Amino acid sequence: GALEAARAAKLRPDFILVDYHLDGGHGIEAVTRLRRTFGALPAVLITADRTRKVRDAAREADMDLLNKPLKPAALRALLARGRLARPAAE
Repeated sequence: GALEAARAAKLRPDFILVDYHLDGGHGIEAVTRLRRTFGALPAVLITADRTRKVRDAAREADMDLLNKPLKPAALRALLARGRLARPAAE
């Protein structure tokens, strides 16, 4: 749904926040599809799943990982880092 919404609004996302468990798959798959369309985008996987499998999959997909319950300060730090990593011309 995120891909269709971004296309309909004619917007390119700056950052992706995605839950691991989605109704039609998982967040890593969703980010992969969004990146195919929009190019390299910073992404954060949010999950209560603390298994090594999920951590390794997020790392392989070049995604940061935050565990639930989500700490607002940790999310703010990642968002700030994401903003700083964007080219100044954007």
